[in-house]
Amino acid sequence: MVNGLLTTARTMAGNRPVWDAGEALVAGGMVALCEKLEDEVSLAVIPYEGANLLEVSLYPLDDEWECECGRPGVCEHVIAGLIAFDTGRHTTREALLAAHPPAPEPVVEVEVEIVPPKKKRATPKKRSSAVRTISPSAVDGPSVRKKTSVRSVRERGSAIPRRRRPAGRPVGHVGYRLERSSHGLAVIRMAVFVDEEIQIREPLTGDDAKGVVPVETTTADLMLQEVLGKHQKSGVVSNVEASELLHALGEVSDLTFDGRKITPEDRELSELLAFVEDFGADQVRVQVRPDPPVDAYFMNGFAVRGDVLGRFTNRTNLSGVEIQRLGVGEIIESNALTHFAVDGLPALKKRMTLQVTATRIPEIVLSDVRAVVTVTGAGDTLEAEGLVVYGDPIIATVVRNRLVPTGSQMPLREPDEELTLIRSLRADLGLTPGQKETFTGPKAVAFARRLDAWDEGDIVGDAWEDLV
Repeated sequence: MVNGLLTTARTMAGNRPVWDAGEALVAGGMVALCEKLEDEVSLAVIPYEGANLLEVSLYPLDDEWECECGRPGVCEHVIAGLIAFDTGRHTTREALLAAHPPAPEPVVEVEVEIVPPKKKRATPKKRSSAVRTISPSAVDGPSVRKKTSVRSVRERGSAIPRRRRPAGRPVGHVGYRLERSSHGLAVIRMAVFVDEEIQIREPLTGDDAKGVVPVETTTADLMLQEVLGKHQKSGVVSNVEASELLHALGEVSDLTFDGRKITPEDRELSELLAFVEDFGADQVRVQVRPDPPVDAYFMNGFAVRGDVLGRFTNRTNLSGVEIQRLGVGEIIESNALTHFAVDGLPALKKRMTLQVTATRIPEIVLSDVRAVVTVTGAGDTLEAEGLVVYGDPIIATVVRNRLVPTGSQMPLREPDEELTLIRSLRADLGLTPGQKETFTGPKAVAFARRLDAWDEGDIVGDAWEDLV
């Protein structure tokens, strides 16, 4: 049911450790099957011990998936779900939670500043501060005052909570990670620290060093954010915006693809072409691939060769499914080459640029069909063979309703004319096309007379004339 999704995920994962991470989750029993429908499979995955469940949805009929982690492309949670469902190595949601319960909600410190009310006093009291310990839900709720009694608020002043930045974390910088996704190359923004990276999901403001995830924002970061525009969440822009994005990426300092530093250049590295070439002993292969070759290419207009990121051009008129199928290659068997030459090849030429190097594809030409009788013999014995052929000289022969070329050219067939000539050979001369017949004595004389009256084709040889 998910074989196609598995293949797609495996291709997108490549040699990255994300596939190994997905297999490790399955081996650790971190996947549960929640629901199985005809067009959707829902699973739950625990990304690590103590973490909450992540919902993973697979759509086999649409060749798509979704993961609650929100990461574009393929993540280890989707891979774990695919492997677990395909191999049956999954448990139930209840059993998963029982075996791997989430860690208790952590307690954070919130500094609460107590501001005394303004009252006329003989001697004003100084402001005091205290540190109160409350749960995160109190911080993220509508107001922290709900955690402070009405009496204390009225008597001692207003409670003003302020969340502390994690102690010891320095201000990081914005890094950009290029990742494969089902819709093309994605640009993922990360807050980069010494010991970890955290995905940036909210828009940058230019004053981000004071945020909960503190990063220094440069002009290049803001310019790139403007280029991404509405695509900030997915990180996938269209091929129309490829040049603009490459220029913006050229201004940032931390840009990687598959874990290595990469340099963006606004130039075409490759284009998608179709190659028609000899394959195997007597076959022809049609394959769509980039020319010149690249390490990776993406249908939203990007290609990678070595440590360079550039543009990729698709000048074909093929759908994504057709590109995927022809990317593997379509084999044309020897008995289908004529049909391919007549119908398949012209249709492909209308949709894409072709590089035809195959020598086994016959050249299609216009040629007349005719009947030929070859006669040999001596005395009162004649040997005759009738054929239906094309061209003069002959370029192809009809043999048992198959057209057999004698060279590199193949005529467009005329089935009705072929049938008329075959009937004439049988009815008028008693010959079956492609089979030799021997006539002796009176039968040879009779055949010679019938041949003399026959005007539906050509006669090769004159041994019969002496018997007329």
